[in-house]
Amino acid sequence: MTCFPPVEDLLPHAAPMVLIDRLLDHDGETARCALRVRHDAPFVRDGQVATIVALEYMAQTVGVFAGYEARRSGEEVRVGYLISCRTMKSARPWLPVGSELNVFIERVWGDTQLGKFECRVQFDDGTPVASAILNVALAPPDSTPQ
Repeated sequence: MTCFPPVEDLLPHAAPMVLIDRLLDHDGETARCALRVRHDAPFVRDGQVATIVALEYMAQTVGVFAGYEARRSGEEVRVGYLISCRTMKSARPWLPVGSELNVFIERVWGDTQLGKFECRVQFDDGTPVASAILNVALAPPDSTPQ
């Protein structure tokens, strides 16, 4: 079993905007992260979060994927940009606080600078939540804030 660094070390985000709890798997083309929807998380209203926030879960999982790749290569973690989201589908409008989610991403095109990822979010039991295709880009190394 691989021991991965904390996601806070892989994303250029600060609390409370780190929505992913941990990196579970990474193989160079795919990654899987986990999270629990917490009552004090951003975007939670009346004990639930709109499923559109799953788009941010997917984007942050891509960020964790890129951050881990950078760390393995001895590079700095960089800011990434969500360029577009294609064909997002959601199976429900809301997610209750306490939901345990897995986020799966797979790079289907690209390299370390620009990429296209198929993404899906599921409950821990495998029940679908949302899916999307994301196009992303990394900022140049010298433009990342310290």
